[in-house]
Amino acid sequence: MGVTSGKQFGVGLRHAQVFELDASGYPAATNATAYEGYEIVGPKAFDLTTPDPRKIFHTGNDRLLAQDFLPTLEGASGALRVSRNDYDVFATMTGTKKATIGAATVIGYATDKQGSEPDLGMLLFQQSKDGVTKLRRWRAYILPVANANIKPSSMNDNGAEYEYNILPLVATQHLWGVDFDDDVEGFTEAQLIETMTENQPWIAAFKATGAEKAYSLTHKAVSTAKIHVVTKAGVAQTTGYTMTTSAITFTDTPAANSMIVAFYEIAA
Repeated sequence: MGVTSGKQFGVGLRHAQVFELDASGYPAATNATAYEGYEIVGPKAFDLTTPDPRKIFHTGNDRLLAQDFLPTLEGASGALRVSRNDYDVFATMTGTKKATIGAATVIGYATDKQGSEPDLGMLLFQQSKDGVTKLRRWRAYILPVANANIKPSSMNDNGAEYEYNILPLVATQHLWGVDFDDDVEGFTEAQLIETMTENQPWIAAFKATGAEKAYSLTHKAVSTAKIHVVTKAGVAQTTGYTMTTSAITFTDTPAANSMIVAFYEIAA
């Protein structure tokens, strides 16, 4: 099928995923094996807050003469509520460590690392229906760069629930490294991106070693038509490679340390 309509009805929260980022803002792959970040198991809701613009009122003669908008001076923020805490994910998101003391595993809350959290990328998606055809679609938020902290769960007769405070940062590029462009997206900076896809969206990253031409996708694409963008060092590739649903193969071996990222769709 063709391009999605951009009209959809979303519901629920099916998937949440976090990526470590390297110094250039790419998902932090370390070798030619696909890096897909960490899945946050048990997501329940992503409550997003986007501030209202500033309302300006021009008055005189005892009445309103005109009114206008100015951009907000606040940033968007979110709260990701999950039912399962994962110490590995928590340590990644907060810049701390999962430690062992004897046979016990420990993690710290409200530590001196607050305010020094690492930059992260995030992918969250929910199921949706196409607003025109009413067919199954998927609605996603992609946060190219964000910071996170966690509220520990209380102890009571309810199921434990953890809350990640998410702070989307002002980004100038997609999570796959391509700069936002006025001629393409209509903007050059954003805090988060929303997408609509026929199938579940996915992001995989690789770091070239200078030896491999082929890069295998751990999660297969639905079709090669659903591999939407392949970037090498932040540049979208249009030639010089071939694709199957399970691999991307370059004609020439990518230079060592080149970051390769694919944004594509997988089967549910």
